[in-house]
Amino acid sequence: ALAQQTISHLQKSSPIYTKQVSLVALSSLYKTLFKSHCLEEDIIQYLLDSLALLAPHLFQKVAPVLSTEKEAWYQLHQQLSKLQQVLVQLPAKEALQDFIQLFRQLATPIQLSLNRESLEAIQVLPMWETSNLDFDNVFILGMNEGTFPTSTTQGSFIPYNLRKGYGLPTADTFQASLGAYYFYRLLQRSQNIYITYSTNGNQGEMSRYLWQLLYEADLSIERRFVAPTIQVHTASPIIIKKDELVLQALDKFIIKPGEEPHRLTPSALNTYLDCSLKFYFRYIANLLEAPQIQEGINAMLFGSLLHKVIETLYTPLVQQKPHQFIQQEDIAALNLQVVQAVQATFARTLHQGKQELIALQGQHAIAQEIITKLVQKILEVDKAYAPFELIGLEVGRTELLGMDFELDHDRIIGLRGTIDRIDRKEGTIRVLDYKTSIDEKKIEHIASLFDRHTHNRSKAAFQTLYYAWLFKYQGASSHKILPGIINTRSIFKSKFDPRFSVKKAGKYTYIEDITPYQAAFEAGLRSVLDELLAPATPFMQTENVAQCTVCPYRGICQRY
Repeated sequence: ALAQQTISHLQKSSPIYTKQVSLVALSSLYKTLFKSHCLEEDIIQYLLDSLALLAPHLFQKVAPVLSTEKEAWYQLHQQLSKLQQVLVQLPAKEALQDFIQLFRQLATPIQLSLNRESLEAIQVLPMWETSNLDFDNVFILGMNEGTFPTSTTQGSFIPYNLRKGYGLPTADTFQASLGAYYFYRLLQRSQNIYITYSTNGNQGEMSRYLWQLLYEADLSIERRFVAPTIQVHTASPIIIKKDELVLQALDKFIIKPGEEPHRLTPSALNTYLDCSLKFYFRYIANLLEAPQIQEGINAMLFGSLLHKVIETLYTPLVQQKPHQFIQQEDIAALNLQVVQAVQATFARTLHQGKQELIALQGQHAIAQEIITKLVQKILEVDKAYAPFELIGLEVGRTELLGMDFELDHDRIIGLRGTIDRIDRKEGTIRVLDYKTSIDEKKIEHIASLFDRHTHNRSKAAFQTLYYAWLFKYQGASSHKILPGIINTRSIFKSKFDPRFSVKKAGKYTYIEDITPYQAAFEAGLRSVLDELLAPATPFMQTENVAQCTVCPYRGICQRY
């Protein structure tokens, strides 16, 4: 229970690194387990102290445990106690490595005896414990050569040659004959005997004793070969029909007087176009992904860090020069602050604000260096575009950037979005989105953005045109609204351009303003929303199975 509570706490806070004092405060067990150790301290005593704290949980019925767990605790404690009596403290690092190797050699051959408290149950015994005991039914499992008789020998200070020369018992004579005696003695008065061995692995040969039974014993022996049945599982398609409960859940997106609706985002609509069933799981059934502690930096976290660094750099400048043009010298000054801004963002996001942990981040050093170069390149592109007025960053994150989109007289859908960046220059307002993935900037036609069957449908184009269209309704109708993306994968190209291009008369033309494409965009959006709310249209799996490889719900669909 304590471990589950700790995991849940860490998943909610999502730290990359957790403070030692935070863990120590949770439990006295953690105070010992996560104790800061020096090389001069006794590592054996540390392990014994840790086992001592586990004892109440195992033997005082604080929590349900298996008998094998109790036996494992006892065996480990016994071996460590004996080792502590023989060895002195291990202050040197080399001695610590020797201890680890020695302890592994001692712990590996330990065999845990099973619970034998009930005499009425099936008795599971090692072969050498069956001496002078008779059973009507005997089951011997895993009787492979090398396992029985065992190929390992007991440790001895007397070498094999000296034993052989002086006639002392050796493994190939004494132990083998002793094992044979116990085996044949066990079979002497048994009525039914069942013996198994495996043909898998390096030791796939049955024991020599079984060969003796087959060729020398005059017994009724029946051989059976058992193999697992291989079945190819075919996942059944999942179709969710829009019954009364589903339609009630969809009704939350419709605006009603006096109620604030659940407004749809471009990410939600992209999800619906990619896979309507995924939309159902996420936004209707509310099957949220389980929070996970990321040891490394995934693509989503990388993009979030990039956004935060840019916001850290530009926000003070916008506050100092509201409604003023940012000049090239302003950006040159920002370029000197990039390294500090990246380190501060990493410390705040990944290291709980502790700047001193930046140097100890290990694998994060590469991501930090990459983000530094990306931000410097973005500033270089901005410097070439200057002077311009930066209207806002992350517009819609704190204040609502949305609209009420009328489908028909009875249905008005709530929409919203968050725009990464909006700037203005010479009568043109650019609505820009920062992207760290590979996104296509060429659009066949506006309708293709809403067609889920279009190969490599540009989700980035749909999202950015949505933002530009949405911002146009916020009172910016007198300006040209230019949608674009700053794609970090292509920003280092000599002819980088954030604009999208659409195919007209056989050639691609840059989109300089959303206005000529507004009607087509609204028509496509209206068709998608009509389909989403249509009672007769069920939620179904995508036909593009490649998308299922990274879907968080692939365990439900069982396509991968």
